[in-house]
Amino acid sequence: MTHFNIEQITDQPDRIYVEVEHRFNVVIERTKTRLALHVYPRTAGELWDSPFATFEVDESEIFALEEEIGEPAMNRLTGQHQLCMIVEKQPRAGGSMLSNTKYASTLQGLCDQLDAFCNRHRLPKMSADELLCELYAEEPRREELCQWLRSFLDAWEEAYDAEQVATANRQDHSQ
Repeated sequence: MTHFNIEQITDQPDRIYVEVEHRFNVVIERTKTRLALHVYPRTAGELWDSPFATFEVDESEIFALEEEIGEPAMNRLTGQHQLCMIVEKQPRAGGSMLSNTKYASTLQGLCDQLDAFCNRHRLPKMSADELLCELYAEEPRREELCQWLRSFLDAWEEAYDAEQVATANRQDHSQ
């Protein structure tokens, strides 16, 4: 079981500090318009001075996505739930694919996630389907990476379809 130590400092009510397995510190920061997660690894017992990664969710972008898909303004939780469903279905092995919900349902965001995945696993920069073919040819096969790429391709298809619908809706409204 993963061990989490959570702390909120009284004079910093907009932040929560989470220590994960004495390996990572995550700072969750909330402002009026965004939520940011800053991930600080711990190497040889020492916490890094700067974050390894920062993930941000800009609420105005969420509102814009909700408007695009016809989400009623009073029902914002449903839109957030849809984004969370995309994130939760991704495999844990090899890293969470859609770790940055700011881009969870956009093609550019998926490109950014694939780029980070390739960097993290020292893989060549190529399309997900090409990488999957390369990994299938390797022995021994790194199945956790293959699973991540298969899920990525599913998410890409969903995001592409959603973008096509949004584009069609915009064209219908502009006519």
